[in-house]
Amino acid sequence: MYYGAGGHDEAAVPGDEYRETWRKMVVDSRVAVQVAVLDDDIVGVITLDANGLFPTIAPHETRVRLVGIFVEPGRWSSGVAAP
Repeated sequence: MYYGAGGHDEAAVPGDEYRETWRKMVVDSRVAVQVAVLDDDIVGVITLDANGLFPTIAPHETRVRLVGIFVEPGRWSSGVAAP
């Protein structure tokens, strides 16, 4: 299961475009990430936006907020919404 910002469900099986989007976030120096790696593949990504890269309904928000979580099928998953 895949969850994005706000806890909405994404596709149960990721496509290449979906996976590439997460890989780009991992290497973006403006976004803090925690990454789980198994062998040569990324199996989990948690992204934190501390710089306001992702617009919200509170444009002056300064808290670090969870942007999204990504896990491979068969791995653990949890839906978490942005505060």
